[in-house]
Amino acid sequence: MPKIYPFCSSSKGNCTLYMGAEKVLLIDCGVPFLQITRALETQGKSWEDVGAVLLTHAHSDHIKAIPQIQKHTRLPFYGSAETLAAAKIEGFAHEGKPFSLFGCTITPITTCHDAAGSCGYRFDEGEASLALVTDTGKITPAMLQHLGGCSLIMLESNYDPDMLEYGPYPSSLKARVRGERGHLSNGDCAALLALNAMKGELKTAVLAHLSIQSGVIVAGSGGNDLHSNAGLLGVQSSQILPSLISLGLEVQVVNGTGSGLFGSGVVAGVLGGGVVAAAGDQRQNHSQSQQQCKQLLHVCSSFRSLFSFLFSHQ
Repeated sequence: MPKIYPFCSSSKGNCTLYMGAEKVLLIDCGVPFLQITRALETQGKSWEDVGAVLLTHAHSDHIKAIPQIQKHTRLPFYGSAETLAAAKIEGFAHEGKPFSLFGCTITPITTCHDAAGSCGYRFDEGEASLALVTDTGKITPAMLQHLGGCSLIMLESNYDPDMLEYGPYPSSLKARVRGERGHLSNGDCAALLALNAMKGELKTAVLAHLSIQSGVIVAGSGGNDLHSNAGLLGVQSSQILPSLISLGLEVQVVNGTGSGLFGSGVVAGVLGGGVVAAAGDQRQNHSQSQQQCKQLLHVCSSFRSLFSFLFSHQ
C-alpha cells in the first residue's frame, strides 16, 4: 500500500515522500539536500530508491534543493512546462495530463496560485488513491472532481481569516494570502474534506502548509494550541478538527520543520515528527451526520454557494 511522508510543509520549505511499491517519488524539493537524505533514512530508504522528482510550482520553498539533486543524482524532473521553465531546468512536461511512473498513474491537478503552471497531484496505484494539493487560493469544480474517490487527501490549511486579519503581516501580504491565487483558508480546507468524508470516500486527511503566524487550526480536548506561541484562535480554527473527526476522519497535521507542534493526543497526530500516512488508514468510524457537516460549512466563505448547490442535489 502506498504511503506518504510529508516531512516539511510550510513557507520555509516543502518536500513529501511518496513511497510506492516500486520507487519513492519526491514531491517538491524545497529543503536542503541533507534534510531530504535524512528523511529518506528515517523510512529505510536512500537516494537509490528515488525514481523521480515531481514539482508543483517554482517558488523557492519548493525547488531550492534542485542544484544539489542535479549534482548528486541523475533523477528526472516532472512538472508543467511553465514550472520547468521558471526553475530553469530540463525535464518532462506533463501538460496537465495523466502519466505513469513505476506502476503509479499520476494526474496533475491545476491549482490557483501566483506561480505559472502550478499544480497538485493525484496518485492511483493498485486499489489506493491519494492526492496532494497545497498552495491554492481556492477550490475549483475541476479540483473537486480530481479529488473524488481518494481515501487520503493532503490539503493546504494555511490560515484562519481572523488571525490573518489581526496578525502582523503587512496589508499587501494579507491580500496576497487570502486572494484567489494565494493560499487556502482553514475553513475552505475543512469544507472540501467534509464533503468527501460525507460521501464515504475519504478516510485520512492531512492538513498541510500551515502558516506560523496565522494558521492555528484547533484547540484540542484540553485546550492546547497546535502552535504554543499563538494567543488567538479564530472561529474557524476552534471548530475544524473536532468537526472533521466527528465525521469519522483520521486527521493528521504536518508542520514546516518536524518540530514545534504538538497534538492533543486525542484530536490530532503530527506528521513531520515521524508519522507516516497510508492510504486507507482510518480511525474507528463514527456516524456521519449531514447536519454536523452543514454546521461546519457555516464557517466557510468562498464555498458557501458551491456547497448550497451540492446539498440541494443530494
